[in-house]
Amino acid sequence: MESRQRELELDDADDPHAVLLAARRRFVAGFLERFNSFGLMIDAIGADVDGGPSEALAQLLHRTAGLAGTIGLPLVSERARELEERVRAARVDGFDVEAARRELQALRDAFETDLAAGEPPRATSDQTAAGSARVLLVEDDPEQRRRLVSDL
Repeated sequence: MESRQRELELDDADDPHAVLLAARRRFVAGFLERFNSFGLMIDAIGADVDGGPSEALAQLLHRTAGLAGTIGLPLVSERARELEERVRAARVDGFDVEAARRELQALRDAFETDLAAGEPPRATSDQTAAGSARVLLVEDDPEQRRRLVSDL
């Protein structure tokens, strides 16, 4: 079944809408595992005086925020970005595990809210005159930027 799913995704690689839908499905399917991992990392940071996996968690939250925004989960993107800021600020201000846990729960709640809102509408090719489309690509993560540029 999974190999058939991959074949369908590869066949739809020329359809941006299908690519985004496939990415959204994968994100949604893996969210609970990602959420649980974030919780374990928050606990590890709180238990370790040297900061624990704070940089790794900050990077994962950054990528989660970017991907969630791209696939139409705006509240998830916003909450992941807020939690990332808390984790990065912990180097200076100290780490409040309870506050981070509350923000993590807000991330989970945002996920439920975004899912309940349904899939966002997508632009179709008939909404843009032929030859007049422009794309502005803004990405601060070099790895994601390379991937997006190669996809375009």
